[in-house]
Amino acid sequence: MHIKSTRTFTPILFVYLARKFFVSIFVTTLILVGIVTLLDFMELTRRLGDKAVDTSSVATEMLLLKMPDQILQLTPFAILIGTLICFAKLTRNHELIVIRASGVPARNFLIAPFIVCLGIGLFNLFVLSPFSSTTLKTYQKVEARVFPGSASGFLTEGGHIWLRQDDHDKNLLIYAKNVLDNGRRLGDASVFVTEKSGKFINRIDTPNMRLRTGKWLIDTPLIIKPGQPMEKATSFELPTTLTPETIRNSFTSPRTLNLWELEAFIEKLENTGFPTQNHEMQWQKLISSPALVIAMFLIAAPFSLQFSRHQGMTKMVMIGVAFGFAFYFFTNFISAFGIAGGIDIMLAAWLPTVIAGLLGLSLFIHFREE
Repeated sequence: MHIKSTRTFTPILFVYLARKFFVSIFVTTLILVGIVTLLDFMELTRRLGDKAVDTSSVATEMLLLKMPDQILQLTPFAILIGTLICFAKLTRNHELIVIRASGVPARNFLIAPFIVCLGIGLFNLFVLSPFSSTTLKTYQKVEARVFPGSASGFLTEGGHIWLRQDDHDKNLLIYAKNVLDNGRRLGDASVFVTEKSGKFINRIDTPNMRLRTGKWLIDTPLIIKPGQPMEKATSFELPTTLTPETIRNSFTSPRTLNLWELEAFIEKLENTGFPTQNHEMQWQKLISSPALVIAMFLIAAPFSLQFSRHQGMTKMVMIGVAFGFAFYFFTNFISAFGIAGGIDIMLAAWLPTVIAGLLGLSLFIHFREE
């Protein structure tokens, strides 16, 4: 009896491959998040060791709040490694061999995992990313409460700033009309100093204050204390733990803003004189994140289809991890180069994704996976 092969890709096969692929990505994500969370837990418990708090409960709360952001950061690597594992398993169980022997080309049976990847990328962009930005804001509030010395800030529509710094023995509330030198200098500023209980200590008015390592240098200050006459001085030093970077991040760090909030916030930063490169980079990365997920799949799929027949699963995973680390460092390098002004922000954000996508397509052509 002659059995005619068919090249038909049935809905049942589509659902089966999509489910297998999704489970592989889901389990891989859980493992990666678990490893990172364990390392973070060890570091947090070390930092919380000398704090008068319940170490386990505070560490658990902070880790849970940070977890959505970790999932976002790890998704491309989960796609890469999960794809390698999925196709290695399908080949080892002879399922992929049967599918290909039945005449179904690779471009057909890869549609299911491709659509799953696209769905994951869009879900992360429109659902998980806004949720992650919300939980990360709460995480930073908890961190500021547990570890004093942090700062929180507010930008007004007119480009003025309010900056709050919490130290161990006092609080500082700084108001400034002008921000210069990327946050290193404030013009037309007032500093309100209070005790931890909220009791007012003094107020310092100045036309100019400069941030140096561990201190504010205040020019020609006017110092006002309760029940005392105003005091004028040539200069005044005020200890601080702030740096230009912590000041910029105090006005909402890039990852605590969702896609819709970032664009408006970038305009606010431009009005105050703060650099916007970090926030612009985050906006471009969010936009490109679905494409990055697809690019990771395009790299892993032809590679795993070609070599899973000859390589063990452990070796396949190690190859994926090695490539993931290399891609991670390359992405960070290009991002830092873009933020520093070496190349255009859009180019820096999209270049790793474009390179990964072109590499994946070239692997398909090279291995002739049709």
